[in-house]
Formats: sequence, C-alpha cells, structure tokens
Amino acid sequence: MSLRTVTSSDFTCTARQAILRLIAFCTSAIPLVCHAGLGLHLSEADDDSVRISLTEPQATISCMRDGSELFNPATGVRKLTEGHYEQRLDSEASDYAVYLKAARMGGGIYMYLPYFVPVGHCRDAEFEVSARHILWNGRWHAGNVRIHASAVRGKSLFFTNEAAPHIAGASYLDAAIPEPMRSRIGAAFDSIAGFYRDTLHVDALHGTGVVAAIVRNDGGYTGFGGDATSIIRMSVDNPRPSDLAALDRTFAATFAHELAHKLQSERLFARPFARYIVEGGADFMKLVVLRSAALIDDDQARRLVRKAVADCAHAADHRSMAEKLAQQAVAPREPYDCGMMYYAVAYYASGLSPEDFISAFRAAMSGDGSGPLAACLLFETTCTDPRLAGVAAGRSRFLEQAGWLEAQLSSRPLPVLRAGD
Repeated sequence: MSLRTVTSSDFTCTARQAILRLIAFCTSAIPLVCHAGLGLHLSEADDDSVRISLTEPQATISCMRDGSELFNPATGVRKLTEGHYEQRLDSEASDYAVYLKAARMGGGIYMYLPYFVPVGHCRDAEFEVSARHILWNGRWHAGNVRIHASAVRGKSLFFTNEAAPHIAGASYLDAAIPEPMRSRIGAAFDSIAGFYRDTLHVDALHGTGVVAAIVRNDGGYTGFGGDATSIIRMSVDNPRPSDLAALDRTFAATFAHELAHKLQSERLFARPFARYIVEGGADFMKLVVLRSAALIDDDQARRLVRKAVADCAHAADHRSMAEKLAQQAVAPREPYDCGMMYYAVAYYASGLSPEDFISAFRAAMSGDGSGPLAACLLFETTCTDPRLAGVAAGRSRFLEQAGWLEAQLSSRPLPVLRAGD
C-alpha cells in the first residue's frame, strides 16, 4: 500500500497509521482523531518572505521532544512566535546548498521543499500551500495544495499570487521579460520539448514545470543559471543591457541544458568523474538539441564548441583531470567546458553516424550502456581511446587533441538529428 494522506473535518492521519481505525470510524458515529501528522502551512508574506504556520499545534507538542528545534538551524528558518516561522527569500545559494532554497522568481516564489521537512520526531508532516496559482509536479493548481513530506524528495514548488501571470502549459515566464521576447522564449521551449518528444521519443517534461525570470539582488554579480528538479528553474541575475538583448538565446540554451539532465541516471553522481559526465554531457546534448531543433545554425554550433575548447585550455595545466579531482582543484566551469569538448572528441573519434552515436550516448547516460564506447563516455579507466585519454591528460597532450578537434570542426558537421531518424 502506498503512503497517502486521508483527511476530513474531524481527523488527519496517514493511511498506513490509521487503516484499522478508519474501519471502526466508518462503522461508528463517534468522531475519530488519529495521531496527526504535523501540518505546515506555506504562504507568501508581505515582507518578501515565506510564512510557515503550524496547522496542528497538538502535533507539535507530541513530536518535539527535549526542546529540539523543528527545522534544521542550518536552513535559516526563523521562529517568530509559537507555531509561526518565516523563511526570508534569497536568490543566492549558500555554500552548503544543493539547490537554491527559497527565492523570489518574478512575481512568485520558488522553494526546494526538502529543506523544509521538519527534523527529528516531526518528519511525519504535510505541507499545505495557499496561493492563487501553484506549480507542483508539472501541473498548475489554484488556491490550495496538500503534499505529504514523503513526496517531496528532490522536488521543488513554485507559487504566485499574481492575478494574471504569464503561464503557458506548465511554464511561467516573468512579466519583467518584455514582449515579444517572451513569445520567442516560449516558442523555443516548445521546439526543444518537441525535439525530445518527436525525435528522441521522450516526454522530458513529464511531471516537470518550468520557471524563467530576471532576478535582481545585492550579490554584485551578473550571470545566468538554473537547476532541474521537478521544476526547471532558470534565471538571469542582475542583467546588463547586453544580457537582456540575448535573453531569448540564453534561456533557450539553459533550458536545453537543464532538460538534458532528465536523460541522466542518478547513478552517474556516484562516479569519480560525475561532474564532467553530468554537466559536460548536458552541455553536449544542449548543442545537439539546439542544432537539431534549428534554434542555432552550424556556424553557431561550432562557435559553442570552440568557446568550450578555449575555456578548457585556459584552465589546463600539467595535471590530468584525475589529479585535479583528487586535489579538489577543479574550477567551477571546467566540467562544463572540458566535458563538452570530451564528448565532441568522442563523437568525431567514434566514426559513428549522428543517430548511432547519440543512441550510444543516451544509453551511457541512462546507465544502460555497455562495451568500449560506453566505458569511454563514462570516463572509465578501461577506456583505451588515445584521443579521449589525451583530452583528460595534462596540457601538452590536451592541446594536441584540441588541434585535432579543430580540424574536425573545420571539415565535418556536428551531429544533427531529425524527426523520424
């Protein structure tokens, strides 16, 4: 039996806890009160924070023992009064964060829910979210949503109280993005998702929402980024005029990268070269998707690879990738740039057609690949391809392969897939 929440005006309990009592309840006129799970009501506060109110005060008394705190202090949830807490919104992730915790995104609020699951004896909790529009599990809901804490592993939530937000399907686009750029971004998202559906035969947005916004904060930096949970979240931070001019291309590229993560097995993260595989693989797949969906042309695709090679070369020194990993000396962008270059070399060195290479690449990313090519695509020590070994080696051997890759880029097309291939 799956764990689900049963509610009525008289009681709240989990099915696993209460099934026998429910039988008695249904055959009796006596009201039933089960041992209630903790209720956490989430809503937008006027001071740009999220208000967390306890809906089951009695449950708090029973689950909090020995003066323990309800939330992990490291998450920064602040107690206001008995039964009331707040989480300030911040668009900057702290060093310990796996994902951005709670942030203003356009006219709404993004939350990574695992940070808000209570600790200790209070983990049997249910989130109740109130807002005009709530994006959860790839669907919009109005007014109120209840989510048991057991269902939030690796998942995010977005909600907004805007009267008329810019919503299309399961996507939200910040009203600060000017038209017609907003329309171009929406069309690019549709083209990318359509490529996955029609050519790769994958519903990559199943159970997944999309949020894209312009973010302004006090961090003093500019840039773009995102993450992929149950919501693909993308932002451009403190944009300069030039950033705004290219916003449609930036969001399309970020969306293609983040959606590529949906093809990857969680088992990849246990590998020594996980960051190169996961981020470099997503950047390489981004290139294939944008080119195949006709969102960039061949010259633009080649420029993306050349930029990755140049940036990877800038970070190269006498150490191999393995040595840098062991010394924790990998720069933040290295796995993206060097990983994309690695997979571009792998494509040209394989001698395979675009269709056969991408099929092998997808099998490796999903954990189903086998054989010599899969070993190379997963950076395994058994890979015997000298070109890929050179990419992962120190600067002199790396530069040899960078020169070889440039010769391939100048004479051979990058992989392109078409519907029906």
